[in-house]
Amino acid sequence: MRSAVIETDNAGNFVLSSYCWATARDWTKLGMLYLNRGNWFGDLIFSPDWINYSTIAARNSDGQYGAQIWLNQAGKYSSVPQEAYYADGYGGQRVLIVPSKNLVITVLSGRQDNFDFNRFFQRVIACLEEQ
Repeated sequence: MRSAVIETDNAGNFVLSSYCWATARDWTKLGMLYLNRGNWFGDLIFSPDWINYSTIAARNSDGQYGAQIWLNQAGKYSSVPQEAYYADGYGGQRVLIVPSKNLVITVLSGRQDNFDFNRFFQRVIACLEEQ
């Protein structure tokens, strides 16, 4: 990720759930790293055990959250397989990883409270399946 900038909060702490800036291409690279279980073109960047850990629901999260990753187990996005997971950024940013479809979808949008991510993901997946 060549464009990534990670800033601290006002207290000087690296929060890592926010204050991370990057291009859509670089966020997609992060999604691809997760999709490929930590492997980047033959180089193991982080252990597949991290993927396993981060995509298992955290206690008391009602199946919605792992470690730094949101889960689709509860079916928030009904048009997406439940095994999908995603990074959820400020103002409608998402990096959706769908292992069964070998797919990463990155959305960098402005704040759009009425944006229908479920329909958007459904349409992207349908386009790819038509190919």
